[in-house]
Amino acid sequence: MAATSTLQTADGVILECERSAPAPSTTLRAGVVLCHPHPAHGGSMRAVVVSPLFGASSELGIDTLRFNFRGVEHSQGSFDNGNDEQLDVDAAVVAHRANIDPAVPLVLMGFSFGADLALSSSSPLIDAYCAIAPPLRFGNPEILATDSREKQFVLAAKDEFRDPQWIRDRTSAWRNLSVASVAGANHFFVAKTEPLLAHVAAFLDRVAPRPAS
Repeated sequence: MAATSTLQTADGVILECERSAPAPSTTLRAGVVLCHPHPAHGGSMRAVVVSPLFGASSELGIDTLRFNFRGVEHSQGSFDNGNDEQLDVDAAVVAHRANIDPAVPLVLMGFSFGADLALSSSSPLIDAYCAIAPPLRFGNPEILATDSREKQFVLAAKDEFRDPQWIRDRTSAWRNLSVASVAGANHFFVAKTEPLLAHVAAFLDRVAPRPAS
């Protein structure tokens, strides 16, 4: 069951967040911080894509934290077009890193606007990145182009906001980047949640292998 709480950013903004942890009897494989889509277009931590990822995580042995960017629902502050929101991401990473064993990898994951913001963080507390339908339009995702940490893109083959081939071309020289595509999916992965989750699960299996049965 998800537990609701708050976290505080470096500039003093209080953000709403929720945490979903595996049962105590389940081996913890990884921690995940989830970043939601664009606040100005109805994005929140309960948005499409984010909610199924959050809901499925505990069964995979993943301890997941999702949060609302500043100005969204019960989070303080106001939208800053991806600028001060980078402080929100950093605060969530720091908070969740403290929640989990230091030996457990921490994956920063986001969808759409949230994917760009995830890719804009070079925090040393992060072990890997998963960006779902990143438009590469907000923040500074290029900061990770030469970063050696493992990165995964999951693209929507029929994304109506950003041509997936444009994403592939722009990031072709990035280090340790793998790219997967969900056939027939639009930007919101309508009716394509299962293959999306399968790609994310496969990436988590690489970053944090499942324990031997």
